[in-house]
Amino acid sequence: MPCNFAAVIFDMDGVLLDSSSIHHAAFLEVLRPLGIVEFDYAEQAGRKTFDAFQQLNGKYGWQLSNLQIGELAMAKSAAALKAMRESNPIFPGAHDLVQMLSSNLPLALASSGSRSSVESFLDINKLRHCFKSVLSSDDVANSKPDPEIYSKSCEALQLPPSRCVVIEDAVSGVISAKQAGTIVYCLATTTGSSTLLAAGATGCLARLDDIPSALGLHF
Repeated sequence: MPCNFAAVIFDMDGVLLDSSSIHHAAFLEVLRPLGIVEFDYAEQAGRKTFDAFQQLNGKYGWQLSNLQIGELAMAKSAAALKAMRESNPIFPGAHDLVQMLSSNLPLALASSGSRSSVESFLDINKLRHCFKSVLSSDDVANSKPDPEIYSKSCEALQLPPSRCVVIEDAVSGVISAKQAGTIVYCLATTTGSSTLLAAGATGCLARLDDIPSALGLHF
């Protein structure tokens, strides 16, 4: 159980949004014309979309230019954003949990998603007022697993990382948060709990509703 923590930092996709299937489908939509019919989204979860395609470019030896990679990334992001705006796949209980926590603790949102997807999530669910800090992939130079986004979140909260708890679902996010010096709890929505614990998570939760008790919160 975390001791003496003062704030919670949420990842978005896979934590507050049940969006893994949407991202998987959007990647496949863009990858099929390149001959890829099977894709493991968990391997890319938590990364900037551009970085994911850059990694795939090397994996498959496509020798695509940065311009071409950027075009693929934009097409994937547009497809995913359209699907999420249409379905708003927020996890059951996520809205009430965020509202409840924000009444008692400062919260931050630190997502590898684009600014447009983060803004869409906040506006559709009317949760913008709940977060003291909101950062997207557009706000950092280095994406997860680099610690930049979580380090900046802690700075925005004006708290040392050791007093911030991060909720993550991806290996790259767990590594990012650990390297930033925060406490990390995971949800096994995108990746298996054993993999996330091996990456450095303090504990793995079965569902969002377990967060208050896991953190020792009694409101």
